[in-house]
Amino acid sequence: MVWQSLARLQAEKPSVIATTQACDPNLASCGVSGEEAIHAARGLRSVAHGFATLEEGGGFGMDVDADESFRRLVRAFVDGLDGGPPSGTRET
Repeated sequence: MVWQSLARLQAEKPSVIATTQACDPNLASCGVSGEEAIHAARGLRSVAHGFATLEEGGGFGMDVDADESFRRLVRAFVDGLDGGPPSGTRET
């Protein structure tokens, strides 16, 4: 089922797969691989998309450097990667 979904996604939205694959070496350097890498790539894409959407919509109206906020956000996300699922979650 997952592989069928990935094949469909590859056909319909190849840029999504390319982005995820581009993340793989960087995630591996953080000790994240396999299924955890997929979760991490989704999370990072979601963080970036949410930030960009807020910024594009004028959601950061204060006179503080939004680029610095983004750097700190990404750093906090990356610092949370340790190669395993978050504590308190179940493996299925």
